[in-house]
Amino acid sequence: MARVRVFFLLIVAAMVGSCSMFDYSGLVTHKYALVYGVTRYVLNPLVSSTPDPNLSYPGADAQDVAAMLTNAGYTVHSRWIDPSGEIFVDGVDQGTTINDFSVDPRAPSKARIELDVQNYGLQAGSNDTFVFYFSGHGMPNADPSTQEWFVPYGAIMYLQDSSIEGHGYYGDPSSSIGDSEFGGILSASIATPRKVVILDTCNSGGFIGNSLEADIMPAHYTGGTPIVTPAEIGQAIANYATFQASAGGISPYNAEVLAAAGSNESCYEYSAPFNHGIMTYFLLQAPSQADLNNDGHVTVLEAFSFVKAGINTQWNGKVGSSATFSPHVSGGPVDFVLF
Repeated sequence: MARVRVFFLLIVAAMVGSCSMFDYSGLVTHKYALVYGVTRYVLNPLVSSTPDPNLSYPGADAQDVAAMLTNAGYTVHSRWIDPSGEIFVDGVDQGTTINDFSVDPRAPSKARIELDVQNYGLQAGSNDTFVFYFSGHGMPNADPSTQEWFVPYGAIMYLQDSSIEGHGYYGDPSSSIGDSEFGGILSASIATPRKVVILDTCNSGGFIGNSLEADIMPAHYTGGTPIVTPAEIGQAIANYATFQASAGGISPYNAEVLAAAGSNESCYEYSAPFNHGIMTYFLLQAPSQADLNNDGHVTVLEAFSFVKAGINTQWNGKVGSSATFSPHVSGGPVDFVLF
Protein backbone atom coordinates (compact mmCIF):
# COMPACT_ATOMS: atom_id res chain seq x y z
CA MET A 1 0.00 0.00 0.00
CA ALA A 2 2.59 2.51 -1.15
CA ARG A 3 1.79 6.06 -2.10
CA VAL A 4 0.70 6.13 -5.64
CA ARG A 5 2.91 8.68 -7.39
CA VAL A 6 6.63 9.33 -6.86
CA PHE A 7 6.41 12.85 -8.27
CA PHE A 8 3.53 13.64 -5.95
CA LEU A 9 5.55 12.40 -2.97
CA LEU A 10 8.27 14.87 -3.88
CA ILE A 11 5.78 17.72 -4.06
CA VAL A 12 4.32 16.83 -0.66
CA ALA A 13 7.77 16.37 0.89
CA ALA A 14 8.80 19.81 -0.30
CA MET A 15 5.69 21.38 1.16
CA VAL A 16 5.73 19.73 4.59
CA GLY A 17 9.46 19.23 5.06
CA SER A 18 10.25 22.85 5.87
CA CYS A 19 7.61 22.84 8.59
CA SER A 20 8.63 19.60 10.24
CA MET A 21 12.32 20.52 10.22
CA PHE A 22 11.71 23.83 12.00
CA ASP A 23 12.50 23.37 15.70
CA TYR A 24 9.97 25.44 17.61
CA SER A 25 9.81 23.11 20.64
CA GLY A 26 11.42 25.75 22.85
CA LEU A 27 8.36 27.95 22.34
CA VAL A 28 6.08 25.40 24.02
CA THR A 29 5.48 26.35 27.65
CA HIS A 30 3.70 23.22 28.91
CA LYS A 31 2.48 19.91 27.47
CA TYR A 32 -0.84 18.41 28.53
CA ALA A 33 -2.52 15.13 27.61
CA LEU A 34 -5.83 13.37 28.23
CA VAL A 35 -5.74 9.59 27.77
CA TYR A 36 -8.69 7.16 27.72
CA GLY A 37 -9.31 3.48 27.09
CA VAL A 38 -12.44 1.34 27.34
CA THR A 39 -11.80 -2.40 27.36
CA ARG A 40 -15.01 -3.64 28.93
CA TYR A 41 -18.24 -1.96 27.93
CA VAL A 42 -20.64 -4.51 29.42
CA LEU A 43 -19.99 -6.26 32.71
CA ASN A 44 -22.51 -9.07 32.19
CA PRO A 45 -23.44 -9.78 28.55
CA LEU A 46 -27.21 -10.04 28.38
CA VAL A 47 -27.33 -12.97 25.98
CA SER A 48 -24.47 -15.43 25.88
CA SER A 49 -25.19 -16.37 22.27
CA THR A 50 -24.82 -12.74 21.13
CA PRO A 51 -21.25 -11.49 20.62
CA ASP A 52 -20.55 -9.01 23.39
CA PRO A 53 -18.99 -5.62 22.63
CA ASN A 54 -16.00 -5.98 24.93
CA LEU A 55 -12.41 -5.59 23.75
CA SER A 56 -9.12 -6.89 25.13
CA TYR A 57 -6.46 -4.16 25.10
CA PRO A 58 -7.70 -0.54 25.32
CA GLY A 59 -6.91 -0.50 29.06
CA ALA A 60 -3.35 -1.58 28.33
CA ASP A 61 -3.23 0.95 25.48
CA ALA A 62 -4.25 3.81 27.75
CA GLN A 63 -1.95 2.75 30.58
CA ASP A 64 1.11 2.57 28.35
CA VAL A 65 0.31 5.68 26.33
CA ALA A 66 -0.13 7.62 29.59
CA ALA A 67 3.29 6.40 30.75
CA MET A 68 4.85 7.23 27.37
CA LEU A 69 3.50 10.79 27.41
CA THR A 70 4.50 11.29 31.04
CA ASN A 71 8.05 10.26 30.16
CA ALA A 72 7.93 12.75 27.29
CA GLY A 73 7.21 15.60 29.70
CA TYR A 74 3.43 15.81 29.46
CA THR A 75 1.13 16.44 32.40
CA VAL A 76 -1.23 13.48 31.88
CA HIS A 77 -4.73 12.83 33.15
CA SER A 78 -6.03 9.34 32.32
CA ARG A 79 -9.08 7.15 32.74
CA TRP A 80 -9.50 3.59 31.57
CA ILE A 81 -11.50 0.44 32.16
CA ASP A 82 -9.56 -2.84 32.30
CA PRO A 83 -10.69 -6.29 31.08
CA SER A 84 -12.40 -7.09 34.39
CA GLY A 85 -14.39 -3.86 34.38
CA GLU A 86 -12.25 -2.06 36.99
CA ILE A 87 -12.11 1.73 36.67
CA PHE A 88 -8.68 3.38 36.79
CA VAL A 89 -8.09 7.12 37.19
CA ASP A 90 -4.53 8.39 36.70
CA GLY A 91 -3.31 4.81 37.03
CA VAL A 92 -5.05 4.19 40.35
CA ASP A 93 -7.63 1.41 40.65
CA GLN A 94 -10.78 3.02 42.03
CA GLY A 95 -11.90 -0.27 43.60
CA THR A 96 -15.12 -0.17 41.59
CA THR A 97 -16.31 -2.15 38.60
CA ILE A 98 -18.51 -0.73 35.91
CA ASN A 99 -22.28 -1.13 36.12
CA ASP A 100 -24.31 -2.06 33.07
CA PHE A 101 -27.20 0.19 34.01
CA SER A 102 -25.61 3.36 35.38
CA VAL A 103 -22.47 5.32 34.57
CA ASP A 104 -19.96 5.82 37.38
CA PRO A 105 -18.80 9.49 37.34
CA ARG A 106 -15.16 8.32 37.37
CA ALA A 107 -15.54 6.19 34.22
CA PRO A 108 -14.57 7.55 30.78
CA SER A 109 -18.13 8.37 29.67
CA LYS A 110 -19.09 11.10 27.22
CA ALA A 111 -19.98 13.55 29.98
CA ARG A 112 -16.78 12.81 31.89
CA ILE A 113 -14.53 13.19 28.84
CA GLU A 114 -16.16 16.46 27.85
CA LEU A 115 -15.76 17.79 31.40
CA ASP A 116 -12.10 16.72 31.47
CA VAL A 117 -11.44 18.60 28.22
CA GLN A 118 -13.15 21.70 29.60
CA ASN A 119 -11.14 21.50 32.83
CA TYR A 120 -7.88 21.13 30.91
CA GLY A 121 -8.87 24.20 28.98
CA LEU A 122 -8.51 26.15 32.22
CA GLN A 123 -4.84 25.10 32.33
CA ALA A 124 -3.64 24.90 28.73
CA GLY A 125 -2.49 28.24 27.38
CA SER A 126 -1.88 29.46 23.85
CA ASN A 127 1.80 28.39 23.88
CA ASP A 128 1.14 24.86 25.15
CA THR A 129 0.71 21.49 23.45
CA PHE A 130 -2.43 19.41 24.06
CA VAL A 131 -2.78 15.73 23.14
CA PHE A 132 -6.00 13.71 23.31
CA TYR A 133 -5.87 9.91 23.03
CA PHE A 134 -8.72 7.39 23.00
CA SER A 135 -8.68 3.61 22.50
CA GLY A 136 -11.92 1.68 22.16
CA HIS A 137 -14.80 1.31 19.75
CA GLY A 138 -15.59 3.67 16.91
CA MET A 139 -18.54 3.70 14.54
CA PRO A 140 -19.71 5.43 11.35
CA ASN A 141 -22.96 6.97 10.32
CA ALA A 142 -24.92 5.26 7.57
CA ASP A 143 -23.21 7.79 5.31
CA PRO A 144 -19.54 7.68 6.39
CA SER A 145 -18.86 11.05 4.77
CA THR A 146 -21.07 12.87 7.26
CA GLN A 147 -20.38 11.69 10.81
CA GLU A 148 -18.30 9.28 12.85
CA TRP A 149 -18.10 8.68 16.58
CA PHE A 150 -15.75 7.20 19.11
CA VAL A 151 -17.65 5.20 21.69
CA PRO A 152 -16.89 5.93 25.36
CA TYR A 153 -18.18 3.93 28.30
CA GLY A 154 -21.95 4.10 28.67
CA ALA A 155 -22.59 4.36 24.92
CA ILE A 156 -23.20 0.65 24.21
CA MET A 157 -26.86 -0.32 24.16
CA TYR A 158 -28.69 -3.62 23.66
CA LEU A 159 -31.70 -4.21 21.44
CA GLN A 160 -33.52 -7.30 22.64
CA ASP A 161 -36.08 -7.73 19.86
CA SER A 162 -34.61 -10.29 17.45
CA SER A 163 -37.27 -9.45 14.86
CA ILE A 164 -35.64 -6.06 14.30
CA GLU A 165 -32.70 -5.90 11.93
CA GLY A 166 -29.49 -5.05 13.77
CA HIS A 167 -30.70 -6.36 17.12
CA GLY A 168 -28.06 -7.04 19.76
CA TYR A 169 -25.40 -4.65 21.02
CA TYR A 170 -24.98 -1.33 19.25
CA GLY A 171 -23.36 2.04 19.79
CA ASP A 172 -25.65 4.87 20.82
CA PRO A 173 -24.74 8.10 18.97
CA SER A 174 -26.31 10.29 21.65
CA SER A 175 -23.91 8.86 24.27
CA SER A 176 -20.92 8.77 21.91
CA ILE A 177 -18.71 11.65 20.76
CA GLY A 178 -19.02 12.68 17.12
CA ASP A 179 -16.31 14.14 14.93
CA SER A 180 -17.76 17.61 14.35
CA GLU A 181 -19.04 17.73 17.92
CA PHE A 182 -15.62 16.95 19.32
CA GLY A 183 -14.02 19.52 17.06
CA GLY A 184 -16.37 22.10 18.54
CA ILE A 185 -15.51 21.03 22.10
CA LEU A 186 -11.79 21.39 21.38
CA SER A 187 -12.25 24.75 19.73
CA ALA A 188 -14.32 26.11 22.62
CA SER A 189 -12.17 24.70 25.43
CA ILE A 190 -8.49 24.46 24.39
CA ALA A 191 -6.80 27.76 23.53
CA THR A 192 -3.58 26.44 22.05
CA PRO A 193 -3.37 25.80 18.29
CA ARG A 194 -1.02 22.88 19.04
CA LYS A 195 -3.69 20.21 19.49
CA VAL A 196 -3.23 16.57 18.49
CA VAL A 197 -6.03 13.98 18.52
CA ILE A 198 -5.00 10.31 18.42
CA LEU A 199 -7.74 7.71 17.97
CA ASP A 200 -7.17 3.95 18.01
CA THR A 201 -10.72 3.17 16.92
CA CYS A 202 -12.53 1.87 13.87
CA ASN A 203 -13.76 4.53 11.44
CA SER A 204 -11.50 7.13 13.05
CA GLY A 205 -10.40 8.57 9.71
CA GLY A 206 -13.75 10.33 9.60
CA PHE A 207 -12.48 12.67 12.31
CA ILE A 208 -10.10 14.19 9.77
CA GLY A 209 -11.90 17.31 8.64
CA ASN A 210 -10.16 18.07 5.37
CA SER A 211 -9.37 16.54 2.00
CA LEU A 212 -5.61 16.90 2.34
CA GLU A 213 -5.13 13.28 3.34
CA ALA A 214 -5.55 12.36 -0.30
CA ASP A 215 -1.80 12.84 -0.55
CA ILE A 216 -1.43 9.83 1.80
CA MET A 217 -4.37 7.48 1.29
CA PRO A 218 -7.93 7.67 -0.08
CA ALA A 219 -10.43 8.58 2.65
CA HIS A 220 -12.47 5.40 2.21
CA TYR A 221 -9.61 2.94 1.81
CA THR A 222 -10.81 -0.57 2.72
CA GLY A 223 -7.84 -2.77 1.92
CA GLY A 224 -6.08 -3.89 -1.22
CA THR A 225 -4.38 -1.51 -3.63
CA PRO A 226 -5.47 2.11 -3.16
CA ILE A 227 -6.70 3.89 -6.26
CA VAL A 228 -6.16 7.63 -6.38
CA THR A 229 -7.13 9.33 -9.60
CA PRO A 230 -5.24 12.27 -11.18
CA ALA A 231 -8.28 14.41 -10.35
CA GLU A 232 -8.00 13.51 -6.66
CA ILE A 233 -4.29 14.29 -6.69
CA GLY A 234 -4.96 17.65 -8.32
CA GLN A 235 -7.69 18.40 -5.79
CA ALA A 236 -5.38 17.49 -2.91
CA ILE A 237 -2.77 19.96 -4.18
CA ALA A 238 -5.43 22.63 -4.61
CA ASN A 239 -6.76 21.97 -1.12
CA TYR A 240 -3.26 22.23 0.28
CA ALA A 241 -2.71 25.56 -1.43
CA THR A 242 -5.98 26.97 -0.07
CA PHE A 243 -6.03 24.91 3.18
CA GLN A 244 -9.69 23.96 2.79
CA ALA A 245 -11.62 22.21 5.52
CA SER A 246 -14.47 19.82 4.82
CA ALA A 247 -17.94 20.13 6.33
CA GLY A 248 -17.46 17.27 8.80
CA GLY A 249 -14.71 16.17 11.14
CA ILE A 250 -12.11 18.17 13.03
CA SER A 251 -10.95 21.18 11.06
CA PRO A 252 -7.24 21.30 10.18
CA TYR A 253 -7.28 24.74 11.78
CA ASN A 254 -8.28 23.08 15.06
CA ALA A 255 -6.08 19.99 15.54
CA GLU A 256 -3.88 17.44 13.82
CA VAL A 257 -5.56 14.03 13.83
CA LEU A 258 -3.75 10.70 13.82
CA ALA A 259 -6.36 8.02 13.12
CA ALA A 260 -5.90 4.26 13.21
CA ALA A 261 -8.19 3.56 10.25
CA GLY A 262 -10.18 5.14 7.45
CA SER A 263 -13.64 6.59 7.81
CA ASN A 264 -15.23 3.36 6.59
CA GLU A 265 -12.62 0.92 7.85
CA SER A 266 -11.95 -1.30 10.87
CA CYS A 267 -8.73 -1.44 12.85
CA TYR A 268 -7.56 -4.32 15.03
CA GLU A 269 -6.04 -5.42 18.32
CA TYR A 270 -4.17 -8.66 18.88
CA SER A 271 -2.41 -10.78 21.47
CA ALA A 272 1.35 -11.51 21.54
CA PRO A 273 3.57 -10.12 20.26
CA PHE A 274 1.39 -6.99 20.18
CA ASN A 275 -0.83 -7.15 23.30
CA HIS A 276 -2.22 -3.80 22.24
CA GLY A 277 -4.24 -2.17 19.54
CA ILE A 278 -2.03 -2.58 16.47
CA MET A 279 -1.75 1.15 15.84
CA THR A 280 -0.94 1.84 19.50
CA TYR A 281 1.71 -0.88 19.55
CA PHE A 282 3.73 1.04 16.98
CA LEU A 283 2.88 4.45 18.43
CA LEU A 284 4.48 3.37 21.71
CA GLN A 285 7.76 2.85 19.85
CA ALA A 286 7.64 6.25 18.16
CA PRO A 287 9.45 8.36 20.81
CA SER A 288 12.63 6.32 20.45
CA GLN A 289 12.41 5.21 16.81
CA ALA A 290 10.43 7.72 14.74
CA ASP A 291 12.83 10.68 14.57
CA LEU A 292 13.20 10.22 10.83
CA ASN A 293 15.24 13.38 10.17
CA ASN A 294 17.41 12.99 13.30
CA ASP A 295 16.69 16.48 14.62
CA GLY A 296 15.97 15.30 18.17
CA HIS A 297 12.19 15.61 17.91
CA VAL A 298 9.37 13.39 16.67
CA THR A 299 6.57 15.25 14.91
CA VAL A 300 3.05 13.99 14.28
CA LEU A 301 3.88 13.26 10.65
CA GLU A 302 7.03 11.38 11.63
CA ALA A 303 5.03 9.31 14.15
CA PHE A 304 2.43 8.64 11.47
CA SER A 305 5.04 7.54 8.93
CA PHE A 306 6.63 5.19 11.46
CA VAL A 307 3.28 3.73 12.57
CA LYS A 308 2.09 3.26 9.00
CA ALA A 309 5.30 1.49 7.96
CA GLY A 310 5.09 -0.84 10.96
CA ILE A 311 1.46 -1.73 10.27
CA ASN A 312 2.19 -2.39 6.61
CA THR A 313 5.17 -4.66 7.22
CA GLN A 314 4.34 -6.39 10.49
CA TRP A 315 0.53 -6.62 10.25
CA ASN A 316 -0.86 -6.06 6.76
CA GLY A 317 1.93 -8.14 5.24
CA LYS A 318 1.07 -11.13 7.41
CA VAL A 319 -2.73 -11.20 7.69
CA GLY A 320 -5.44 -11.86 5.16
CA SER A 321 -6.75 -9.01 3.05
CA SER A 322 -9.95 -8.84 5.10
CA ALA A 323 -7.96 -7.66 8.16
CA THR A 324 -5.67 -5.10 6.54
CA PHE A 325 -6.06 -1.44 7.42
CA SER A 326 -4.15 1.80 7.10
CA PRO A 327 -3.77 4.73 9.50
CA HIS A 328 -4.54 8.25 8.37
CA VAL A 329 -3.24 11.66 9.33
CA SER A 330 -4.74 15.07 8.72
CA GLY A 331 -2.87 17.32 6.33
CA GLY A 332 -1.89 20.92 6.59
CA PRO A 333 1.01 23.35 6.40
CA VAL A 334 1.95 22.89 10.09
CA ASP A 335 3.39 19.77 11.74
CA PHE A 336 3.59 19.73 15.53
CA VAL A 337 6.32 18.20 17.67
CA LEU A 338 4.76 15.27 19.51
CA PHE A 339 7.79 13.86 21.40
